[in-house]
Amino acid sequence: MLRVNTNVQNNPSFKMWTDDQVYEVHLASLEVLERTGVVINDNAAKQLLKDYGCYVKGNLVKFPASVVKNAVESAPERVVLVDGDLQRKVYLEQKSVHYGMADGISLILDPYTQEIRNSKIEDVERAAKVAETLENLSVVSPLVAVEGLSSVEHYKAVRRNTKKPLLIKCPAIDELIEILGMAQGLSGGHQEFAINPSFAVYIQSERPLELTDKDIKILKFCAENGIPVSYIPVVCPGETGPDSLAGCFVLGTATALAALIVQQLVKRGSPYIHGIIVRPQSCERAALYAEPEVALSHSVSALLGNLYRIPSFGLAGVSDYYANDQQAAMEATFTIQAAAFAGVNISAGIGNCGDVASLESMVMANEIIGMTKHFMKGVEINEETVPVDLIHEVGPGGHFLMAEHTMKYYKTATWYPRYMNRCHFSQWQRDDGKSMGEKLNLKIKEILENA
Repeated sequence: MLRVNTNVQNNPSFKMWTDDQVYEVHLASLEVLERTGVVINDNAAKQLLKDYGCYVKGNLVKFPASVVKNAVESAPERVVLVDGDLQRKVYLEQKSVHYGMADGISLILDPYTQEIRNSKIEDVERAAKVAETLENLSVVSPLVAVEGLSSVEHYKAVRRNTKKPLLIKCPAIDELIEILGMAQGLSGGHQEFAINPSFAVYIQSERPLELTDKDIKILKFCAENGIPVSYIPVVCPGETGPDSLAGCFVLGTATALAALIVQQLVKRGSPYIHGIIVRPQSCERAALYAEPEVALSHSVSALLGNLYRIPSFGLAGVSDYYANDQQAAMEATFTIQAAAFAGVNISAGIGNCGDVASLESMVMANEIIGMTKHFMKGVEINEETVPVDLIHEVGPGGHFLMAEHTMKYYKTATWYPRYMNRCHFSQWQRDDGKSMGEKLNLKIKEILENA
């Protein structure tokens, strides 16, 4: 039988806006860049922008739409990261979704004492060891920030314990120079690293429509050396941005585009990852990361990344509570699935529970991502997956257990969790009677003791 003009495979999907709505946000961002402008104090950057056709008056730079267009078109549509063996592992491109860790948390939930304490260098190493074993975690970061320890030492501690590509929250420029030197040494030199980078950097800024001197230095350095970079403006509705999500999306997008322009003018074709965060503040002034508004802003990042044909950045696997409890599980699941539906290319944040690092939450997130991946594959419909001849052969009340078709598909048809309970109550009691939280803690100890 020949079927024609039939689309038989459709994965679960989500579309927040129409193409016209996405383009409206883009056009509004162009208006902000042309009419309002961005504050830039770096004189060399201002001269570069002026020479390229931007309007510069004092520390205010306004960007013609043509400049934006040229910068967007020069940025590569994909970023590929290699692992410690220089194997190309992580492809940040349209229709690909990857997950990464949180970075730089000062407190950690001790897996042995279950107490929240200040982090130590051993915790950086432990987190990297755990991450190395998690098949659904694509990139690794220094999960915790040890007081008095440089970014270089954090990088070394992570690299000693994992071969996976790294994602680093922007350090000071002198530390980034040293980190790059070590990475280039492993890659075989400057050009080899630029072709196959083993780490990416992200800059998070709380100042919309302003590029600080530090931001400019990092953007320039990354462009000159082929380091993939994401510049992420953080906008708070009613505070640093309008009290409307759409207005904040426009403000964040305009700022991110300004960073992209500077980077591309330094060196055309430099790898860039687009991202924005729209994040409300709680009444206690705590930074929130698991709110629906944050997930929506990452959906916008993905939509605009698709429009600009550049990779996108977001957050996932995060929680706003300080333990790996029911709230953490709910928020991690929500943010992981939201990132998958939106098609965000790289989502960091796994291991962060309300600014407390948790190794158990990393393992739990790995399980959630596995479940999400299985769901997002959808169900393939073809003559082999719908075996009507076999159904007829077995007949009513028959058994499919020994069928060749069953042997072929049983490993892929069903997703089997490692830590969630799927047993009857009496069987659960006979097995071990442990909660998922207890199982996660035991797994962490097993990983660390056998690493």
